[in-house]
Amino acid sequence: MIEKAQPSGLVHESNNVSPYLNIPHQLNDPIIRFIKVLPRGKEAIEKGWNTFKNYSIDDPEFLKHIQYGGNYGITFFDGSGAFVDADTLEIQNALDMRLPGTFRYSTGKEGHYQYVYFVEDGPIGCYPLKDGAFIKGKGGYALGPGSIHPNGTVYGSREIRDVPIATVTKAQLLDALSEFLVTPSILNNQKEQGQAVNFRIPRRKDVTPKQVEELISTLSETWQRANHMRHTLTLAIIGVCEKWRWDKGSVEKVISGLIQRTGVGYEHLAQVKYAYGRGGRKYGLPTIKKIMETVKNGRN
Repeated sequence: MIEKAQPSGLVHESNNVSPYLNIPHQLNDPIIRFIKVLPRGKEAIEKGWNTFKNYSIDDPEFLKHIQYGGNYGITFFDGSGAFVDADTLEIQNALDMRLPGTFRYSTGKEGHYQYVYFVEDGPIGCYPLKDGAFIKGKGGYALGPGSIHPNGTVYGSREIRDVPIATVTKAQLLDALSEFLVTPSILNNQKEQGQAVNFRIPRRKDVTPKQVEELISTLSETWQRANHMRHTLTLAIIGVCEKWRWDKGSVEKVISGLIQRTGVGYEHLAQVKYAYGRGGRKYGLPTIKKIMETVKNGRN
């Protein structure tokens, strides 16, 4: 059972052992839907979770899944609410000072929290924030309290803020986080307008956070939908970044950002460690473009 923190938000400690989940009462709302996630993982088990394959809080099939050790995700699949990955103290302070107090809980890493909001004028989409944080609305999900991070930490074990989920508008949420919003990629703008994508990676040794974010934003949709091609896609990203002389740390940030952004593919982060800078078969830009086209046409 998950111990709830007092409304003051006091932190408490808990052993990193999977409890039988006692889903916080704040999540018992028909607007919120639940999805099956791999045990000790972040990847949704079932295709179509963001359209039709999701569950109510009391669905027997869903409850059986978590009873037997599965992780679970929570989603506003229609964009009527949003989660904020508040991975920095600056973002947490902005939310706490500029918006009504709301339900939040600790995630798998110390100092990281998930904030939950209803959005009264939704739908709201997904927006990248600085330092790998994210607003997740329609098309996104977050692991729920009681789920186990791949590092063994239980979500909500450090804190569950026992207050109601606050209701905000899209403007209020985006204004509160305005200085943390990442400028949309030019490449994404081209894709949205139906233009040919001039896929380019800067030829630089010193990679900037903006360049890393642009690559993450460009590839996020492809990464999420790549399925069995994700292994090859990872090798292609590594190969291209090596060609353009990106350092290993920047490549790790790209793959880590894609995983955090989409919630899938955690197992591929290790590929950077073992493939970067070594011989063996690597792929390049043509492979990335081919996978993007395959995913776009739904042939994966």
